Amino acid sequence: MAKTKKVAQVKEVAAPSSNSRNWAHSRRIIEIANTLNIPPHNLPYEKYIEQGGLITTKAAYVVARNQFFGKVSLANDWELRSVKQRQGQLERELGSFQYYLREAQRVAEIYEPVKMMPYIPKKHSIVERAVVVELSDWHIGANLMLEEAGIKFDAEAEARAVAIIANGIISYKRDHRDETRLVLVLLGDFIENMIHGISTADPVEIQEARAFDLLFQLLWHLSNHFVEIDIYCTGGNHDRDLLIHPKPGVRMRWANKATQIYANLAHVFSRCEKSNINFHITKKPNIEFELFGARYYGGHGDNFFKVPNPGKKLDMAAVELQTMRNNNKETREGRKPFDVFMTGHLHRPTVSYLNDGSCLVMNGPLIPVDMFAQSIGLQTARCGQMMFEAIPGHPVGDVRLIRVDYPLKDKSLDKIIKVNPIFEKLAE
Repeated sequence: MAKTKKVAQVKEVAAPSSNSRNWAHSRRIIEIANTLNIPPHNLPYEKYIEQGGLITTKAAYVVARNQFFGKVSLANDWELRSVKQRQGQLERELGSFQYYLREAQRVAEIYEPVKMMPYIPKKHSIVERAVVVELSDWHIGANLMLEEAGIKFDAEAEARAVAIIANGIISYKRDHRDETRLVLVLLGDFIENMIHGISTADPVEIQEARAFDLLFQLLWHLSNHFVEIDIYCTGGNHDRDLLIHPKPGVRMRWANKATQIYANLAHVFSRCEKSNINFHITKKPNIEFELFGARYYGGHGDNFFKVPNPGKKLDMAAVELQTMRNNNKETREGRKPFDVFMTGHLHRPTVSYLNDGSCLVMNGPLIPVDMFAQSIGLQTARCGQMMFEAIPGHPVGDVRLIRVDYPLKDKSLDKIIKVNPIFEKLAE
């Protein structure tokens, strides 16, 4: 015998009026509906009469039933009770933690036991690599005074900052050192010069000597940690010889203080036995070289290849227009387009992956915010030098900024890059 579905019973209904006869009719309909397990608004007239209903005509019965149990009144309440009862039943059946455990176990039993395969360390395959480091915007000899600029940047701070750069390069991925060569891209502005008028900077000759000494110590340390070092060089607007270029020029840009420093360094290291340092000094205003089939372009960023300052406006359309112009020229002249563009000058370390497929890597400064920067509204700077790894198929791989956070109080850095005593005497 099929089990009869139990319907929620209506216990009471509010009296719609003071008419006791109507109230008796509504109660009788509820009693009969509950007895037959039928919703009151669905109770047929025939069933109502069989159970001793008090209303004798069908028309009067329908009017009374609809009045008390129509869809706009108690019928909706009755249906809502039924839904809530069913909902509660489902929650008891499906909402319990035991149900989920039971279902999870049932699903798990479908699968065969899985054999775990523990990781076995393997010898990494040898991939030729290059670590590319941009060096620029050191502004050696600026001698920022704490009382004026709010931060001290003297010979000691310069040496410690360069020591941080040395540590950052030397500590990078030592486990791949045997197959890695170092590429240094020198983009200029290594001295402060006197282009902004009277300042606390050292005489230009001393600035040159200090920059030479710091670069020499840096290269000497790096040469002990890399199999081969390639150095590509260009100058910046602060490096210019003011006798030749009182204002920024476009011709003979190689005739600058930075080129003199590079040439002296190249001469010194060329005389060393078994030197692993190769200098590439050009008269072009920009640097060009290849790594693993990819082409790299380097320029200081103040001329020829000039992009908007990302610190003022992130105008990617203007950046891409500049890179496309350069690459269109390369294509017209039968050369492969550049894959990577590298600049300095703006003191804004930034990496931008452009829609034309190239990548722009902008270098940061070594010098903190000086008085000129503050005069044009810049109060802070993210100091450091950009470094990235290049491997076949990835012209710009892992990218990181070797950060230099002032003030530099770590005295252990003095053991790596030392201040030449001669400059201390000259400063007296």
